[in-house]
Amino acid sequence: MIAQDIRQRFLVVDDDHSLRTVLSIALESRSDAEVIGASDGLEALRLIESMDLSVVFVDLLMPKMTGAEMLNALNDHPNLPKIVVMTALEEALADQPLADQSLVAQLRYLGASKVLKKPFHIGEFFSVVDELTAVAV
Repeated sequence: MIAQDIRQRFLVVDDDHSLRTVLSIALESRSDAEVIGASDGLEALRLIESMDLSVVFVDLLMPKMTGAEMLNALNDHPNLPKIVVMTALEEALADQPLADQSLVAQLRYLGASKVLKKPFHIGEFFSVVDELTAVAV
């Protein structure tokens, strides 16, 4: 049997303020969720290190620190939340290790739980949310 945790805490990281707002409103509308926003990977890193989070949604390409750089920096983090990388770029990690692998494989290697290709439908977004926040009872 699968049940939803009543109080989830999400972090939405994207330099696009509009997308952060839309995803935050969507998450808050579906549950008693707390949603925090960040505009870059450095800000997100500080938040991840200072609070318990259920799921982090992070854009791949952002100023100051990319989503991939953030994943790399979190490599040794205890109690790492589930991380979903959102991207429209297929070749974004071409200069990273495992360049011969697909983008999804590279992001998984760096620690991503899921990859959502932009643009995505809100139904896809909620499917990922449901999958990553479901707990066995």
